[in-house]
Amino acid sequence: MDEEKMQAYREKIKEAKGLVIAWGQGAACLVPEPDLLVYADMARWEIQQRFRRQEIDGLGVRNREEAPSLHYKRGYFIDWNVCDELKKRLLPVVDFWLDTHIAGTPKMITGETLRAGLEKTAHTPFRVVPFFDPAPWGGTVDEGSVRIG
Repeated sequence: MDEEKMQAYREKIKEAKGLVIAWGQGAACLVPEPDLLVYADMARWEIQQRFRRQEIDGLGVRNREEAPSLHYKRGYFIDWNVCDELKKRLLPVVDFWLDTHIAGTPKMITGETLRAGLEKTAHTPFRVVPFFDPAPWGGTVDEGSVRIG
């Protein structure tokens, strides 16, 4: 991020009267001690689907017309790493967690509820089911499942 621009915005926020809302991927960096922090989350799979429909851009770029495979590479090596680090930093202090996975149907819980749920999940056996998307891995779709190779 451009530190000079960030500092200019911080000054504007200090001088502002009334409610100030900062939103976007870098908002928590712009306002390090907000009165209220809401983290808007979206699964990587949903991000990939929105890339394919050319609905969203990558972090800090206007590239929605690019091929989904290029979005995936950029997401895998840059965007998701940046966002994962931010998520790790904010998880302990977030006031609300906003689930944005289903377009037009956001759902929100308190940060306290999320942390309690994660704590319980971490101490309970569970199994994740892998999914291999045929596009980046070169597989083929076969009767609703994905065959690799």
